[in-house]
Amino acid sequence: MKKILITGGTGFIGRNILSELSKSKKYIIFSTYRKKKIRVKNVNWIKTKTLKSDKFKDESFDILLDLAWYDLDNYNSLSHINSQVHEHLALCKNLLKSNNNMSLYIIGTSLEYGFREGKLNEKFIPRPHVNYSKGKNIYRKNLIKIKKKFNFKLTWLRP
Repeated sequence: MKKILITGGTGFIGRNILSELSKSKKYIIFSTYRKKKIRVKNVNWIKTKTLKSDKFKDESFDILLDLAWYDLDNYNSLSHINSQVHEHLALCKNLLKSNNNMSLYIIGTSLEYGFREGKLNEKFIPRPHVNYSKGKNIYRKNLIKIKKKFNFKLTWLRP
């Protein structure tokens, strides 16, 4: 069985993914929460205020599904570029030290492409305009750099 860590498991996308994954016997599921857990069977909950937490330092996971991001009610909050990027990168680096062959699935945002109309294409050059999308884009670029040092699979999702 594969060990999976899901950050943001109590958010809208996370709770729906947890609900489905918890039905499978293929995974040992861990998920983070900041304030309140949700009711989902077969999930090992990890309470943490920050993803920089030492709670992840000695853990080994096969898969990271990183869905967490806060201050989504304010796309221009400075936290998107000043603290959240560093928290997520610290989490990834800590996890990769334990298992550099893990698979990372990270949720980005279509706002990384800027304010565009019409059909988006993944080949578009990112031109983020708000701190939220700037933070996500900085995170993505840094993971690509880290990938040169570690042997992990990176999948960047943009809903």
